[in-house]
Amino acid sequence: MTFPFINDYPDKKAKLQQALHDGNREDIRFYAHTIKGNLGDIGASKGRQYFEEIEKNALNTDVKHLSALFVKAENTLQHTIALFNDELEHS
Repeated sequence: MTFPFINDYPDKKAKLQQALHDGNREDIRFYAHTIKGNLGDIGASKGRQYFEEIEKNALNTDVKHLSALFVKAENTLQHTIALFNDELEHS
């Protein structure tokens, strides 16, 4: 059994990071929204909240602040992915 989100996340993460680097607010909002939805699908509420905040503030908040939120979101998400991987190994 696999979780498609875990396999797809690295690509989405890279695109969001590039959008943050480029200051492309529309892409920031789009990729944050996409990841937020995926996290909602798997019940990862804390990570979802971070990406929701990035999405909501993408058009009107300093990109440095959005990048800082992304770091927090990424840390939370890596923990979530580790839990899912651990569950897969033991099932």
